[in-house]
Parts: sequence; C-alpha cells; structure tokens
Amino acid sequence: MADVWWLKQTNATDDELWKHGLSIDDAIDVVEAREFRTFRDPKNAKRRFMIGRNRQGRLLTFVIEPVNDKGDCRLITGWPSNQAETTLFLRKGGSQYAGQATPPES
Repeated sequence: MADVWWLKQTNATDDELWKHGLSIDDAIDVVEAREFRTFRDPKNAKRRFMIGRNRQGRLLTFVIEPVNDKGDCRLITGWPSNQAETTLFLRKGGSQYAGQATPPES
C-alpha cells in the first residue's frame, strides 16, 4: 500500500504526537502535499512508515496502519525523521528540497 488519502486519529494519537513535538496538522500537511513515501514496518506487518515533508519543509516520519483498501489509515505516532529515515526517503525518490524537485535558485 503506497497511497494514503485519509488519516484517522484518537486522543492517544494526539498525546503520542505531542511527545515528539508534532501535531495532527503536521501529518495532514504531509498527506496533502503528496510528497511522501511509505515503507513496511519490519516489526509489525500491518503497519507502515510514512516519511514526508510538512508545509514548513520538515521531514517527518509517521507510523500508520491501513484500515481498508481505499487509502484510509489510522495514525499511530510520529516524530522528526532521523538520518537513516532521511536517507531512505531520498533513496526512494523523495525530494531533497521541500515542495520542489530541484534546488532553489540562489
């Protein structure tokens, strides 16, 4: 499953995101920007990692769990992407620059 169209969250999700300095708005930004990649969670076959940029250009990692084949996913938690996640995102075709395929002009 590579497509995410809708995120479902709970109060527990909000608490998890706040622990990492994020909010549901960050996750929505990533989905709406459509510049994210999904990867299987090696520890849980039902879950995926969604790595992408929010509107401020921050690269973020979220744990999601698909609930159907229509792109609806339950948001579990999220955090700012670490170096390994950033490298994975870039290797799988993610843009190095927020919202664009090429570097900004100087």
